[in-house]
Amino acid sequence: MDCQIRRTDNVAELVLVGSLDSSWSTYLSDRIDEVVRGGALEVRVDMAGVSYLSSNGIALLVRYHRQLQKIGGRIRIVADSEAISQVLRLTGVSQILGTDAAVPAPEAGPAARSEVVEREGMTLQTFPQPKGGEAECLELIGDPARLPGRGYEAVDERTWMAVPGAVAFGLGALGPSFEACSGRFGEFLAVAGVAAFRPSAGPGRPDFEHAAGAFVPGVRMLYGLAFPAERAQVVRFEAKGEPGSATVPLSQIALACLDQAGARAVGVVLAGEADGLVGAALLRSPVGLPAALDPFAHPEVRDWLSLTPEPEHNRSTALVVGVATREPGPALGPFVRPLSVGGAPGLQGHFHAAVVPYRPLPAGAVELAATVSHLFEPGRIETILHLLGDSRPILGAGESTFTRGAIWYVPLSVGEGTGIP
Repeated sequence: MDCQIRRTDNVAELVLVGSLDSSWSTYLSDRIDEVVRGGALEVRVDMAGVSYLSSNGIALLVRYHRQLQKIGGRIRIVADSEAISQVLRLTGVSQILGTDAAVPAPEAGPAARSEVVEREGMTLQTFPQPKGGEAECLELIGDPARLPGRGYEAVDERTWMAVPGAVAFGLGALGPSFEACSGRFGEFLAVAGVAAFRPSAGPGRPDFEHAAGAFVPGVRMLYGLAFPAERAQVVRFEAKGEPGSATVPLSQIALACLDQAGARAVGVVLAGEADGLVGAALLRSPVGLPAALDPFAHPEVRDWLSLTPEPEHNRSTALVVGVATREPGPALGPFVRPLSVGGAPGLQGHFHAAVVPYRPLPAGAVELAATVSHLFEPGRIETILHLLGDSRPILGAGESTFTRGAIWYVPLSVGEGTGIP
């Protein structure tokens, strides 16, 4: 199949020639993602030269119709062949995509006022602070020092309920009991009622649960961090520079959040387009770890840890949660590591990322819960990573970078008994 693209302002026309079936759906999906990333809100598809349209191709068109509708855009058919017209008519797709009606406006309240803040390498669009603004309590759960060293047992498990207004991440699993999860514990994150984890057993395909009705996912956690996010401040960001090549590292995003919050520690949720992610994931569960075994020492690390040899998941969408601080103190210290690769000495943090196929975000002050639901709607997670800064000479992969997205941040204080004022 051939695809020619014509662009005018926020309108893109795709002229297709050939067969649109399962073998070409990924190709067309990449072309549509390309024009949407470039700012197109209306995608016109010329199918006059298409000889065959499979159910897979129909599903792709309907999926983008729903996806673009959520950001105030649309996809529509502007021309078709006789054979394609009949398929579209019989399946009802022509009624959805064939109209010339005006692009529907997304459902939203009055437009929020915003200000632009220029920072090194990035532009922030800030919105008015929600009521309150005082620091939220950061909860430290479990003992990260048991990995490496002693491993974990049933007595170390804590159940954390993934209620919609809270965020958590760390080492955990989804399952009915500790016994069922003992060989599967791995990286997890939970935000806005969605809990997702990457099993350390088998192929490591991520799984997730979404709060619905009276159901709330329960994460069986070995250790982690948690904080409320109901009063999070939303900020949009975009990397400065040449479109298509400009990126901003995670450490700079973390510093921007700390500066905006004016706090020693900040909780962060980020949804945005990844340029490349650098991280690691457990290959084996740390439950029942042999005494004195350090799974991160050479050569054992090759059996215990999967590391990204270079930045991966370019042009995917990442949901990132974490905590950043300039002054970790004795209690938070074991939970965080240096975040920057040479650019911000003293900056430390702990971040996890769930990677999903590219999903465009609506403009403006988007809501956290609605955004998370939008990202997980297709039901596919590519991976979950513990993000790292790889500063090894020559071989180091650097740190994770992004091009644009939305950030929700919360100033944090550490709870009682942690040793940090």
